[in-house]
Amino acid sequence: MRRSTRGWALGGILLGFSPFTGLVAAAQPTPAAEQTAPTAALVKVRVVDEAGHEVTLGGHTVKFDETATVRATIDEHEHAVTLALTAGADAASLSVGAEYAKDGGTLVDADGVAAKIGVPISIAGKDGKSKIVLVIEPRKKLELGEGDDPLGDL
Repeated sequence: MRRSTRGWALGGILLGFSPFTGLVAAAQPTPAAEQTAPTAALVKVRVVDEAGHEVTLGGHTVKFDETATVRATIDEHEHAVTLALTAGADAASLSVGAEYAKDGGTLVDADGVAAKIGVPISIAGKDGKSKIVLVIEPRKKLELGEGDDPLGDL
């Protein structure tokens, strides 16, 4: 009588000895404690210059522990905001370094400003008139729909 390898494989699977056991374990979700902290944030930037003119510079992705500069020329004035984000002790807190320059002159320069995710912060300049207003949000991952076409749900 010839023994079938399929029978041995089926018996092994029923007993829990599957060559695919590692794949099943790897596909299980990672507990929250083991997930890594975010490495970037979406920062919405708005500035107010010394004359009280408000300029919205939009939302920009800023990586933690790196410096990012947002530049825009509006009404013949060059606006530049330099940001540095550092993760805080908990997932909702962070430290912000920010500088706002208009036409090459620095209006706001601050370092180590405490911030919370989702809570607007205002960083005032030394002149008391100019300021940077930031809203820092967690960087969201793009969720893909079911199937092979990543644009199928759009």
